[in-house]
Amino acid sequence: MSIDVSVVIWTILGFLVLMVLLERILYRPILEILDRRREKIAAGLAAQRQAEHALEERKTQHARDLEGIRREETERAREQIASVDQALDKALDEREFERETRRASEESKSSEDRVRLTKELEDQIPKYMELLASRLVEGTEEGRPS
Repeated sequence: MSIDVSVVIWTILGFLVLMVLLERILYRPILEILDRRREKIAAGLAAQRQAEHALEERKTQHARDLEGIRREETERAREQIASVDQALDKALDEREFERETRRASEESKSSEDRVRLTKELEDQIPKYMELLASRLVEGTEEGRPS
């Protein structure tokens, strides 16, 4: 068994030619395909990062908007409560005023009645005094022996 040098050289040359052909025909297109895929993946990742960033911005904006709406609604509710409280206070004040007016009117009427009755009694005092005096005079005249 001997090694034939020409077979070894032809084998090496054939291998080198095969490597060059594979390089040009197979490896370069495969590497180009892999590069394109790598670029697409990188572009997809960049787009994903942008989308995530945009989503975070939207979430933040939505949270700000929601907080603003909550504040507005809370303020509106407070204003409505204050308005209802004012209306209730006004109604209670009006009712109290009416009650006081009625009471004052009744007191005034009662006072007027008292004054009127006092005046009537004062006007009748001389009449009763005269009647009393006349009865006393009659009683003394009847009781005197004649």
